[in-house]
Amino acid sequence: MSDKDQIYQKAKLGGSVGMGKRPVIVVIDLQKGFTLPSAAAGGDMTKTVEAVNNLTEAARKKNIKIVYTHVGYNKDGSDLGVFGHKAKILREFTRDHWYYEMDERLKIKEGDVILEKHWPSGFFGTHLLQMLIPMHIDTVILTGCTTAGCVYATAVDSCSYGFRTIVVSDGVTDRSQETHNMFLWNMGQKYADVMDVAEVVKEIGKLDRLEYDLLW
Repeated sequence: MSDKDQIYQKAKLGGSVGMGKRPVIVVIDLQKGFTLPSAAAGGDMTKTVEAVNNLTEAARKKNIKIVYTHVGYNKDGSDLGVFGHKAKILREFTRDHWYYEMDERLKIKEGDVILEKHWPSGFFGTHLLQMLIPMHIDTVILTGCTTAGCVYATAVDSCSYGFRTIVVSDGVTDRSQETHNMFLWNMGQKYADVMDVAEVVKEIGKLDRLEYDLLW
């Protein structure tokens, strides 16, 4: 056991929250500006996209809602603000640029939700929370990119809003393997359970098919 593991174990961190009965899949920012190596801020995220597709295929069998987020901004940067000073590449993520487009390899279906966000967390400045409450969601299953950026920010908010939070280890990725490993470990210690796709699919298989009492 490493020193940090011993320190965190002594502090009684790293417990498990487990899977609830009404999960949602949230796919963070798997858009071309990040998932393709030809993009300035991108990389080859083929394996991540494939892992997400395997997960969403299993989720659809249980009628689990799937939400995709992507970032996009006005050309004048008025809806980007100071974030654009730290991450200047985001100034290029305008709605008419191919960076904005979702990765075409994702198996997005009718009925899935696509949310535009402007800041790291999928919750901040979006209506994600207001969607999940009336659907009586108790678990947020997180995938996408980047592990140390928008996935991490969303995991912290998800935990803060009271959702059981699962981060899919092979369904998230980052530009740096070292950073990916560190933030994945940190989320597992404080904010989320870390499970791989196979484990999540197995847990999903135990659930009843979800029904939603919506207004229409």
